[in-house]
Amino acid sequence: MIRARGVSLLNTIYDALVQEFKLRDIYIIPNITERLSASIGSHILNLVNLDKHYFYHAGTLANFRNHVVFIAPSGWGKSIYFRSILPPETGFLSGAQVLITSSVRQTFSIESWMGTKVKSSDGEIEDTEGVFGRYKRGIIGADDYQRIKVMFNGEGISHDEIYLMTALDTNKATKDLAYGGIEIGGIGLTLWVGMRPTTLTLTSGLARRFTFQRFFPTRAEAKIFRNIARKQIRTKISERLKKHHSKVAEVLQSVYMQIDEVGAKKIDYSEINNFLDELDVPHFEEQIYRRLAVGMAVAEGNYPDIKLSAHVKSLISDELDARDSIRASMWSDVMRHILNGEEEHSMKLSDMKRFLMRYYQLTEDEVRHVLVEVKMKGTVVYRKKNGTKYVELRGGV
Repeated sequence: MIRARGVSLLNTIYDALVQEFKLRDIYIIPNITERLSASIGSHILNLVNLDKHYFYHAGTLANFRNHVVFIAPSGWGKSIYFRSILPPETGFLSGAQVLITSSVRQTFSIESWMGTKVKSSDGEIEDTEGVFGRYKRGIIGADDYQRIKVMFNGEGISHDEIYLMTALDTNKATKDLAYGGIEIGGIGLTLWVGMRPTTLTLTSGLARRFTFQRFFPTRAEAKIFRNIARKQIRTKISERLKKHHSKVAEVLQSVYMQIDEVGAKKIDYSEINNFLDELDVPHFEEQIYRRLAVGMAVAEGNYPDIKLSAHVKSLISDELDARDSIRASMWSDVMRHILNGEEEHSMKLSDMKRFLMRYYQLTEDEVRHVLVEVKMKGTVVYRKKNGTKYVELRGGV
């Protein structure tokens, strides 16, 4: 069982991330700490496997990574979470850059993944290193990578995005160019991206490489965020956070070493598989949930014992619910979250329109489309009370 050497038994990856968010006074949304700590845990396990080749799947090196899509309206925390963890100078991982390089940016260009080869003015062929080369052992994030919608929906995917899909699930990627090929091995990059609520399909193989974090704020949460935003913003990282990051680096390095000590011991997923059977998860999606479970086991300090802990159970259930809601109607999910935060699960229609336009940053036409969609899906009903039109959840749930 993994326990971080030289630190409190409570200082697992999960506990360290909980402490990080407390020190930064960050509002915690459901499952965000579990999902991101599981991603970090599975990333470290994957690094060990890249280095030592302990585990294989179907004849190739096994992949344990949990890539994350964070779906929320603009201005609602995607960058706050990513930028509390990933900046190499000030983030949660800043003290561990030797083990895990990290970076966060606004978005990615299509061409940035593999890099390229160019001919200089003197005729020499020069390599321009891409993201896979610079961060092959890292965790990188983008606050708003709306382009991934196109990739999920299989619309106009470029060659560079095909390279991305390959690299997210394997440790190699190759690219042919006029001036020669690029071949990158040892890829263990984990990707976190933010996107706004939208219509998605999950039929592409890319969707099985990601886990989905959702945050659809209510009017009550809008008030909470307003108060947080009004607090004085620190211009420098505190000394307390710097000390915490040094401790985090020790924890992460110790986790790596102890996974290595466990070696090639077979991972027993039987408890997780039984739970997946209860939930009737399709066989082609089981790997998504097993990776979450093993990542959480590492993050909680339980690896190689893969148990159905409270955090694992909550994370798997949330992931299944997220994928079901995306397939059915993401806007129905948004509407349920908003109205479940209201007394009697009801809101004046005029207030709902204003809330979606101001806080979800939708246009008037987009709001009209959403309200028609959720009515057609049977999510809401419209009723008049004392001459005022209301929107409420069908059945009140």
